[in-house]
Amino acid sequence: VMKDVAQYTRVTPNQRMAALRTYLESVNRSERAQQILEEWGLKIAGGTIDMHARQLDNEVIWFGGDQVHQTNNNADWNRAIGENRVTGPVDMLNWIVFYTDRDQKNSKDFAQTMTRLGGVMGCRIAQPKLIRLSDDRTDSYMNACRQYITKDIQVVVFICPSMRSDRYAVIKKICCTQIPVASQVINSRTLSNPQKARSIIQKIALQMTCKLGGTLWTVRFPFKGWMICGVDVYHGTPGSSVCGFVASLNETISRWYSMALFQDKELGDFYKLAFTKALEMWRNENGYFPSKVVIIRDGVGDGQLDHCRRYEIEQFESCLKQFELETKICFIVVQKRINTRIFALGRDGADNPPPGTVLDHTVTRRYLQDFFLVPQNVRQGTVNPTHYIVLYDTCSLKPDHTQRLCYKLCHLYYNWPGTIRVPAPCQYAHKLAALVGQHIKKAPSATLSDKLFYL
Repeated sequence: VMKDVAQYTRVTPNQRMAALRTYLESVNRSERAQQILEEWGLKIAGGTIDMHARQLDNEVIWFGGDQVHQTNNNADWNRAIGENRVTGPVDMLNWIVFYTDRDQKNSKDFAQTMTRLGGVMGCRIAQPKLIRLSDDRTDSYMNACRQYITKDIQVVVFICPSMRSDRYAVIKKICCTQIPVASQVINSRTLSNPQKARSIIQKIALQMTCKLGGTLWTVRFPFKGWMICGVDVYHGTPGSSVCGFVASLNETISRWYSMALFQDKELGDFYKLAFTKALEMWRNENGYFPSKVVIIRDGVGDGQLDHCRRYEIEQFESCLKQFELETKICFIVVQKRINTRIFALGRDGADNPPPGTVLDHTVTRRYLQDFFLVPQNVRQGTVNPTHYIVLYDTCSLKPDHTQRLCYKLCHLYYNWPGTIRVPAPCQYAHKLAALVGQHIKKAPSATLSDKLFYL
């Protein structure tokens, strides 16, 4: 069924361009449509707009041991991550695997593969403690957590025969709030194919490294002393939302402080609490406060820009005054749900533009400093650009520097060895807010705040 649906939703650039032109022609031929447009004082162009865009340089990905990988127009380093050590390895010496009777073989194979992967990643992974559960009831997992998870346990893995939302929520609630520890929930079906098991387990091992505070790769930034923040909001039941706030902790922008806050409305006073804690964490890690802070805010529509400008930014500035800092701020809004589409025109017609394509003229807004960025490569369908609006800037960043910064940040999401549609801190904030809003329903323990426990 999904393949049939994809025929209509994942149309190629040529198909989308043809459909757009057909629509424009039908509107311009319709007397009724022309009459309405004339009453409004509008006129619809007969086709698309041709213009010149720029392509930013492909990034170099840095792995452990100063090994590098030059990206290409695929913006993908899936193979390279399997051949290189990670930048910040973490030894996994004391960990637990919970499993049921039917997954005894899967659990043993998983443990053996994990220990072998340690050498490739540049860390030591010891044999875990394998604990068999008598059944698959949620209570069994709950009781096992309380019985076996002690303070010296680094991470716990749950190999479950199926994925159930209620069981997942209970596990995450216990491991994120009651007994704070890194946790990994695995559907045993993903481990049952011997041909794919190793690559899947390798991805799990990388994910677990992040949850333990490790780092996988980085890109080089031409500045020092900058903090990068990401903000996103998860909307649950009416009147209840969760804000995810993420801030970088180090010079290489590879370690993150994370905080989830509950709010009654979209724009609340909680930014002061999160930003104050992030500044303190930065000072503790580096010995000084950041000289510049770039805040990237996802999920703000055009109708909220003015409120965001007057209300949210004021809270960040207020925190800096509280510390009597001269730190400069750049506040950028990211918009994904836009109607603009960008095509690359060639001999064969329209195609997707390569990653790093930037458009900052003609179709941008006169009264805003904004631009469109295509950060990723898609194998099917038409790529969607991302719209960036620099809403406030005391850092005096040049447009080119802002664009390059946003593109670099699209390379740093550790759950995907390639570029993603939004800067990594925004995606981290999104994952955090969704986990808390959908499953945990409580603020996670502060002991996990310097780790990507929500990946």
